[in-house]
Formats: sequence, structure tokens, C-alpha cells
Amino acid sequence: MLSTRNSGCKGTVFLCYSKSMRFFFVAFLCFFGIYGYFCHWLRVHNGSIPPIMINGLSILIPSYNDPCDTLIRELHRQASLISTLQFEIVIGDDGSTNPETIARNLRSCELEGCRYFRSDQNIGRSAIRNKLAMEARFEWLLYLDSGIEPLSDRFIEQYIMADKEPVVAGGVAVKSKPTDETSLRYRYEKAAARRMTASKRSQHPHKSFRTCNFLIHHSVIMTHPLPEDFQSYGYEDVLFGKIMAENHINIHHIDNPIVYNKYEENPIYINKVETSLATLMDHKEKLAGYSPVLDTRNRLNRLNLWWTVHLFHNLFGKQLRHLLISRKPPLFLLSLYKLLYYSDLEYNYS
Repeated sequence: MLSTRNSGCKGTVFLCYSKSMRFFFVAFLCFFGIYGYFCHWLRVHNGSIPPIMINGLSILIPSYNDPCDTLIRELHRQASLISTLQFEIVIGDDGSTNPETIARNLRSCELEGCRYFRSDQNIGRSAIRNKLAMEARFEWLLYLDSGIEPLSDRFIEQYIMADKEPVVAGGVAVKSKPTDETSLRYRYEKAAARRMTASKRSQHPHKSFRTCNFLIHHSVIMTHPLPEDFQSYGYEDVLFGKIMAENHINIHHIDNPIVYNKYEENPIYINKVETSLATLMDHKEKLAGYSPVLDTRNRLNRLNLWWTVHLFHNLFGKQLRHLLISRKPPLFLLSLYKLLYYSDLEYNYS
């Protein structure tokens, strides 16, 4: 009888122990489930991720005298392969003047889900992108420059599969083309690409932003449109990155690059560099902390050496420019010329 009672006690203790363990195990799972949901809720409501995954995509391409037909066909092909995806491709023509280019782009937009609109005049890089956002039908917008091609045949799919932050940047790669070796723009992009992988860009996500290839939630760009007071070429993407940072909106960088189809001849590229530096001069207060030229200028000014840069420009600026528009100039001279040219703009402005 004693043995039976002891055996019963042991069984009762074991049963109670098992029930307690099950209770604590279930409570443990419930706690972490609720905790995980709470963290997700915080991320959604603080703007880290939109609560809805991609099921509709507007592919937006601003264009000015650039044929987009090859790009449109490839993007349409890729998007059509994703059975769950609703999509559209919208071309925003910023007052193109080339009738042949306009006709080619119009023909390309005869594909199902493609649309084309044309501005009567050139309204600028930021304004045409903002207008495209107003035209878009879906929640997610994929912005691409017109003179590019996607590097991967899974380009659209990789954006669909990416972690959903409010802004996702795909980056830029460079194809080796022997005929481009004399192009200063090509060699600049090639050198920059080595330090512009997703992991490198993620170290300074807002300072590494470019508008040529990015995904953005519709609500973000409607709330924070691209700066339309930047009428001339350059730096509107830099300011947009700064606006995202100031509003605590994450930019997620991935390796899903585009490549440019062609590069400007050196004289044209130097003209664009000079135009962008004039833009920087006009908006230097807004761009403070986001421009290497401004950072270098401020350091030299604190050392009372800024005047020497302008002196150097007066002595050697023309010769340096001539070198840069020549065949295969040394790449380091471009950074030097940017600083010299900016010093001259500032001197003439004052």
C-alpha cells in the first residue's frame, strides 16, 4: 500500500510539473508573439515600412529627347512574368523637341499598361518626376532614368522581393565599353561604382541617394515631393536624400543596378558639371553637410586658405578645363576643377 501511495504521489507531481511547463511554454510563445507584433506595429506607424506589400507597381520614366522603346519593352517583359503583379509604365515627356524620338516613344506606349504624356515645355527634372507621381495609379513607384537599361533580367522581381522600406535604391553599375575609355563621365562612373555597392552606400544611406533608379511609396513622394526650385541641372537628388533624413524616412540600399546606354562627350559633360556647381552655389545653405565641395571649401576657409583656391583658378583654370575636355584626361583633375570652378562662382557672386 505504501508503494502504491508513493507511486501515486510521484505521478501527481509529474502531472503538475508537466502542466506548469506547458503553461509557461504557451505563455512564453504568447509573450514573444505579442512583442513581435508590437515591434512591427511601431515600425509601420513610425514610417519604417509600409503595412502593405507590393501588389501594384507604377514604373515612371521621365524623358527629354531620349528614345525609351528598348527600355519600355524590357521592363514590360519582366513585369508581365510576375503573375501576381499589377503594373503600369508611364513615360513623362518633359517637352522633347525631337519628332523622331517622340514618335518612337509613343509607339512603344501602345503596349498594354503603358501610358505617355507630354509637357508643352521643359519644366525641369524634379517637376516632371512630381508630375509622374500624380499620374501614377499604384501605391509603389519605380523611378528610372530614360537613358538606361536594367543590368539584371530579374530587375523588377528583385525590387518586388526587397525589404520594404519607404525608399529602396538600386544603384548604378558600369559596363566596360572600349569605345568609352576616353569619356570622362564613363571613367568617373566606373571609379565611383567600386565604392557604390549596396553595403558601401548603406554606410551613409541618405547621402548616397540618386534619382536614376529607386523605388518609393506613393505617400512619401506626395508628402515630400522633389524640390522644384532646383530649375537647372544637378543636386536635386542630394537635397531629396537630405529631406528624407530630416524626416526620419529610411532609405534601403540594394544591389539591383541600372547601366547607362551612353556617356556624354567630354565638353558636354564638363558643361553639365559647371551647371551643377552653379546649382550648388544657389542652394548651398540647403545642401550644407551633403556636398564634398562645400565640406572642402569650409575646411579651407577655416584655415584662411580659400583665397588660394581662387588664385589657382585664375592662374590655371582655363588650362585645366582644356585638359579635361581632351582625350582621356587624368580623373583626379575633375575633383580639383570642381573646387576651382566653385571658388570662381563664389567670388563672382560676392
